[in-house]
Amino acid sequence: MLDGNSRKGWEHIQKRHMPPDGEADLFAPGTTREQLQDAADEIVQNGARQTPPTNKVQTFTKRMTINGMRANYKVVVDTVTDEVVTMYPMLGGS
Repeated sequence: MLDGNSRKGWEHIQKRHMPPDGEADLFAPGTTREQLQDAADEIVQNGARQTPPTNKVQTFTKRMTINGMRANYKVVVDTVTDEVVTMYPMLGGS
């Protein structure tokens, strides 16, 4: 997972989706970058593709546990650059 910026990659995920410094608390406290990278790899390899395979940006989902938190997780990948754009648990039935 590349460092990215405020719109994609690790910086985006950390700022927007993680406690304690983020604006939202979507992942369990203490979740690490390594855990999310491993989970993103698992979701892309074995999850359900939500977009047509020809799209530049691909979305995958999978129910799994990350750092003790079981949820359906979504990963968005830019297939041109092979970058994780974002990932998050789909809370509240999203």
